[in-house]
Amino acid sequence: RRVHGAGGLLHLLPDAAENEALAAWSTGINERYAFPYPFLFSAVGFLAILFVEEGAKALQDGPHRKDHESAHSHDADVAAAPSATVALVLLLALSFHSAMEGLGIGASRRPKWGLLLAILSHKGLAGFSLGARFLAADLPNRRFVSLATVFSLMSPFGVCTALAAGTFLY
Repeated sequence: RRVHGAGGLLHLLPDAAENEALAAWSTGINERYAFPYPFLFSAVGFLAILFVEEGAKALQDGPHRKDHESAHSHDADVAAAPSATVALVLLLALSFHSAMEGLGIGASRRPKWGLLLAILSHKGLAGFSLGARFLAADLPNRRFVSLATVFSLMSPFGVCTALAAGTFLY
């Protein structure tokens, strides 16, 4: 996890800051000012994930954590616990991520084969980690398949949303 975060912050975020579309969007009248939107989006995303994870931990532990918080920490137990709540939070996060990927593909004006290859190369890994979490949570087969179907349809949903929005705007 730390390697991915460092790679994103050290390599991808500076590239995003040099993106021409974001630079044009953040430049004011007569190019008087520029706001670093990639850094803002990165910080908001980090905080959103932090709040979702903490909310999931609170839901998973319930009142037990509040009663024993001063005595000892359950952070290691929470990370290893096979919980349906954790699996659903992971589904929510990966589904949102997949929808954003789909928006990126659908919003591009010409085919971006490199972007498509990058998305396809890590889509299987995301699906594998989600499936492993579903198995650890011991979800019933019907629910497992329905949630995996929701995840698999999020990228096409993002593509269709971007295409529909582009058609509507133009």
